[in-house]
Amino acid sequence: MAHSASTSPPPVEAAVSPRLSIITVCKNAESVIGSTITSVMEQSSSSIQFLILDGASTDETTSVIRQLGKDSIELISEPDNGIYHAMNKGIQHASGEFLLFLNAGDTLLHTQTVESLLRAIDRAPYADVYHAAVVWFDPRTGRSRYKPALRDSNTNLFRGSLNHQAMFIRRELFERFGAYDESFRLAGDYEWVLRAKRKHQCRFERLNACSSVFLLGGQSTSGEHDELIRSECKRSRDMYYGSWDKIKYRILIRVRKILGI
Repeated sequence: MAHSASTSPPPVEAAVSPRLSIITVCKNAESVIGSTITSVMEQSSSSIQFLILDGASTDETTSVIRQLGKDSIELISEPDNGIYHAMNKGIQHASGEFLLFLNAGDTLLHTQTVESLLRAIDRAPYADVYHAAVVWFDPRTGRSRYKPALRDSNTNLFRGSLNHQAMFIRRELFERFGAYDESFRLAGDYEWVLRAKRKHQCRFERLNACSSVFLLGGQSTSGEHDELIRSECKRSRDMYYGSWDKIKYRILIRVRKILGI
């Protein structure tokens, strides 16, 4: 009697997690969201998860996203309680090893940005957060400015944050040390960087590369909210720098300014 051949189904391949989750937060951004989407969709790397958190836009933002992104973008469109609430929702849905926050209007520098920076990360796999340079672009004047990746010294961080649009952050850090503090409106990323560096001694690695173009004119750069940003940055410093540290680093910053270094 002949025996029939086995008809057991082939093994199911396990889904491979992306190396990088790019999280874009937007609201009523129909005029600028297209450039952000295009810069991500044209990347040579296939190891990208692209999440867009839309704050229930009332213009054509979601239509642009669906048209350009087709089925490659994970879109969540619903009301939120501010930029960091939206970012935290993105973190919850992210599956990449690293997270990059690229807001509406910001773009990746060129089509091989992600591929080249992931290679750079693999050459220095010991760090928790990697950060690169950005180009600031002002659409009103057409002028641009190169903003290098600063050394993550206590003095530099006392002065200000790193380039958030160029930070590749291990996703597990948000699980271990907490997400963005939603009580901040515009400087929550600065607070998180100080928390990671000053409180948890995370390892930062400066990459010799430029990753993104930062579009000026948003809430953090329009000038309208300068006082709020100064207040929130001071609050962040008060949380992670003691009284003596604040005196010391203010003196160091003044000396460096006088010496031009």
